[in-house]
Amino acid sequence: MLDALRKSVGGWVAKAFIGLLVLSFAVWGIADMVTGGNQRAVALVGDVEISPFRFRDSFQRQVQQLSQRLGRVVTAQEAQTLGIDQQVLSQLVSEAALTQAAIEKGLAVSEEQLAQDIVNEPSFRSATGGFSRAAFNGFLQQVGMSEEQYLIERANISRRYQVAEAIAGDTTLPNTLLEALHRYQAEERTARYVVLSAGDVETPADPGDETLQPYFEANLSRYRAPEYRRINILTVDPSAMAMTIELSDEDARAFYEERLNDYQSEERRVIRQIPFDTIEDANAAKEKLDAGATVDDIREERGLTEEDINLGTMTQGQMLDEEIAEVAFALDAGTPSDPIEARFRTVIVIVDEILEAGTTPFEEVEADVRVALSQERAIDRALDLYDLIEDDRAAGMTLKEISEERGVAYREVVPFDRTARTAEELIVSDLPVSQDLIRETFDAEEGLETDPLQIGTAGNVWFDLTEVIPSRDRTLDEVRAEVLSDWQSAQVQSLLDEAVEALEAQISAGATLDEVASKEGLILTRSTPVTRTEGSDDLSREAVAAIFARPVGQSFNAAHANQNDRVFGVVAGSDVPPYDTTSSTVAELEEQLTIGVEDDLLSQYISNIQDEYRATVNQNAIDIAIGVAVPEHGQY
Repeated sequence: MLDALRKSVGGWVAKAFIGLLVLSFAVWGIADMVTGGNQRAVALVGDVEISPFRFRDSFQRQVQQLSQRLGRVVTAQEAQTLGIDQQVLSQLVSEAALTQAAIEKGLAVSEEQLAQDIVNEPSFRSATGGFSRAAFNGFLQQVGMSEEQYLIERANISRRYQVAEAIAGDTTLPNTLLEALHRYQAEERTARYVVLSAGDVETPADPGDETLQPYFEANLSRYRAPEYRRINILTVDPSAMAMTIELSDEDARAFYEERLNDYQSEERRVIRQIPFDTIEDANAAKEKLDAGATVDDIREERGLTEEDINLGTMTQGQMLDEEIAEVAFALDAGTPSDPIEARFRTVIVIVDEILEAGTTPFEEVEADVRVALSQERAIDRALDLYDLIEDDRAAGMTLKEISEERGVAYREVVPFDRTARTAEELIVSDLPVSQDLIRETFDAEEGLETDPLQIGTAGNVWFDLTEVIPSRDRTLDEVRAEVLSDWQSAQVQSLLDEAVEALEAQISAGATLDEVASKEGLILTRSTPVTRTEGSDDLSREAVAAIFARPVGQSFNAAHANQNDRVFGVVAGSDVPPYDTTSSTVAELEEQLTIGVEDDLLSQYISNIQDEYRATVNQNAIDIAIGVAVPEHGQY
């Protein structure tokens, strides 16, 4: 938790924007909150208000992410049923409590520091390494915030980080704890073992139905036939339609002319910017530049690196500060500007190179133009078809009739189960939006019309459930070959168990493993060193667990890694690497454990301030914010 906060301060966009601090419901239980408070606010924590707009934006982002994972649009009602609104509320209340604690403690962050953080944010960098105003604006548009709102929220994050760092930062763990955990994780053991191969055991002959029938009945659920369902589907896929669309040269060129701006590049400039603490420092530097000093002379004098001053190649709109941008794009190449007292700092700007604006010729982008136009026409056609098909369905037409009428792909799918397998155990692998379609098929009711499933941005697949073949118990005759194979495998494993017991008896009687292996004609193998988390090719997880469950010198047995053979052996040795506080292994262990301890400390602190800053929640405001309730007169 604290580690996530630390990373968020240095890499804001790389982490979830509002969810930089993710707290569990165990800390913030919604049941602990009371209804009431500000009629406009979603919640109030101390003096910190959670506005309906911020809640809605956070909620919508969560719903959008869920929709992308599921490959379909999730409605607000569905999201509320899944508890997304309560997750968002818990998250925002947790943040608000830390913000309130920070405010009461008088914590703040300067505008200069905020500006520096934004300029240095890797996610706001251009391809050449400089600050990208376009990337910054794109981020603001994506999260639905103004620049001012962003600065306020980033300042709040910094405040929360200061509180969290004071509570749980720089935690020091006792060496005794680290050494004990190191011993547990790093201990290596070796084993000497033999493999009892299932292939060396004679497979029992077919015992007849008198034996197989009781075995079959005892394992009846294993052989039960699943439910199968048959559907017909109608598919409108713009990506497939686009490949069939024919375009004339005139169409392509007209499309290019209509979107000429897309193929034009703005003027760009390679810009460096030297920051100064005061206007006096900047004026002194400008005098030196005018007297013949180079930009690098001034940079080195101020103890800056080239990376510190290089903004990269930028358009005017990509620059963060409009005042600096205006000056930079009025300069001649190689001429340093006069000192600029900008929004966040005083700077001198130098333009190293000017890249003129231009237009990419049609011939160079014709292929891309044709693809874009085909896709656009396919999407338009798909949207038109959606309305037509829905009208046809409302008129009572079948999917097959609609296909013949509209020229849309139609298919009658063979019955399949929930794993997309047919009765012949073949996989139906070419279904559109297969996972969603299979799920919806088994949620549908025979005879009732179903909603279409979305393909991409504009495509859809309609389906009709035409037959339900119920699950049933098969007879032995239907699955006899499978039952016989399973029975024979079970008998082989039973014989291997008896063989292991015989070896164990010899060891218990005082024989050594070498003597037992020699007597039984088995190959004795020494394992490579294994730890509790890392095995070897022949040793399964079960075998590794057995080795660490026995003292050195005692026998063990377990399934082979291939799950057919058996392993029998003796724990041969144990070794614990030295506890070296300078090693990378110990350093990683300490880091992992420290993060866990810090998270626990911070969770306990937040749990305590929950009582101090009791959150008041307006459920009606939440319902209105996410669109499942209608605001009354006078409400937002």
